[in-house]
Amino acid sequence: MSDSLGTLTITCIDAAFTRDTQKIGRMDPYVRFWSRGHEYKNADWRHRTQPHKDGGKHPKWNDTFSIDVKYLGDDLHYAALDDDRGKDDEIGNGSQKLSAFCIAGGIDEWFEVEHKDKSAGKIHLKATWAPRKEEHPQQNLIDEAQAQIKILAHKKHELEDEYREVGERIHEHEA
Repeated sequence: MSDSLGTLTITCIDAAFTRDTQKIGRMDPYVRFWSRGHEYKNADWRHRTQPHKDGGKHPKWNDTFSIDVKYLGDDLHYAALDDDRGKDDEIGNGSQKLSAFCIAGGIDEWFEVEHKDKSAGKIHLKATWAPRKEEHPQQNLIDEAQAQIKILAHKKHELEDEYREVGERIHEHEA
C-alpha cells in the first residue's frame, strides 16, 4: 500500500520505569521509535526523544514526531534507553499496532515497556490522528472499531489497576 491513510502525531510525555540500569547515579533516559524499518525523529534529536539528564525512573520529555501512515497493521516499536558514553543500556522495549493510535479524538495512554519478558515500567504517549481527506468506503466501521478499541484500552487499564490492588492486598494479608 503506497497511499497515505493519514498523519499520526505522537508525543512522548513521560515514563514510570521499574528497572534502573545505573548502580551509581541516575539514568539519562530517552526513547527511540521506529516502524516498518524507518526511525522517526524530532528535528534536533536523531531517532529519539531528547535524553532527560538525571531523569532516573521518572523522566519527562514532551517530544513530538509524526508518521505518514501507509498501513494500520504496521507496528510502532519503541525502546527506552539510558544515554551513556559508549553503549547505551536498554531499560526496556515494546510495540503496539499503529491502529491503536489512529483513533478519532486522539489517545492518551500508558504503554508497557518490557525487559527480558518482564515488566520494566510504562511510557506515556499521546497521539492525534489526521486521516487523509478522502473517505474510506467503510469509514463508519473503522470509526466504530476505533471507538471500541479506545473503550477496551480504558477497561484494560482499569483491570490492571484492580489486579495490582488485589495483589497488594494479598501480599499484605500474607505478611
